[in-house]
Amino acid sequence: QPAFSYAWMEELLTPELEELVKEGLTHNADIIISKEKLNQVELAMDIAGSSLYPSVNGLANTGNNLVSGSHMGKLQLKANWELDLWGKNKSAEMASVSEYFSATYQQKMLEQSIAAMIAKAYYLNIAGQYQEQKINEYITKTEDLKRILTVQNKVGTANALDLSNIESESILLNSYLEKIKNANSQSRRSLEMLCGKYPEGLIKVSAKFSALQLDIPTNFPLSVLEKRADIMAKQFQI
Repeated sequence: QPAFSYAWMEELLTPELEELVKEGLTHNADIIISKEKLNQVELAMDIAGSSLYPSVNGLANTGNNLVSGSHMGKLQLKANWELDLWGKNKSAEMASVSEYFSATYQQKMLEQSIAAMIAKAYYLNIAGQYQEQKINEYITKTEDLKRILTVQNKVGTANALDLSNIESESILLNSYLEKIKNANSQSRRSLEMLCGKYPEGLIKVSAKFSALQLDIPTNFPLSVLEKRADIMAKQFQI
C-alpha cells in the first residue's frame, strides 16, 4: 500500500492564507495563554527533577568589633541529599514529565485547531463573496425583467399579477442579499479574532477559488489517528 500523501493539502495553502495562519499562531490570545501555561508546567518539571540531586547551601557573613578593631569572618556550607528509598521523588519527576509532554501536545493541538479554523473562516469568506456576487447578478437580471414587464403592461401584453410577482421576487432577493452580507461580515470578524486582531470586519481576502491539481484521497489509514496531538496528550495523561 502506498504511503499516505498530504501533498494535496499544500495546494489549499495559498500565500494569503499562509500569512493569516502565521499571524494567528503568533497573536491569537488562546495560544499566548496556553504557551504561558506550558512554561509553568516546564518549570514544575524542573523543580520536581531537582529533588533527585544533592543540594548545597552556602552562608557567609563578616563582622567588625569597633572597640578592639578585630575582624571576624564566617563561612558555612550545608549539603543535603534525601535518599529516595521508596521512589517518591522519582515518581514525582515521572509524573511531571508526563504532564509536560501532555501539555506540549495540547499546545500543538491548539495550534492545529486555530490554523484549521483560520483556513475554514478564510474559505467560507471566499464562498460568501461568490454567493454575494451571484445574488447581485440575479437582482440585476430581475430589475431588467421588471422594466420589460412594465413596458409590456403598458402595451397590454403583461398584467398587474406579473408585475407583482417580479416585485416580490426582487424583495426576496434583496432580503437574501442582506443575510449573505451579514454572514460574510461575521466570517471576517471571526477571521480577525482568530488572528488576534480587533473584530472590525474590515479584513480583505481574495475572492477566488483555485482548482486542485491533485486528487483528494478517498481512503484515510487509521494510523493517521494515532498521530493526532490530542490522542498523544491523552496517552501521557493516562
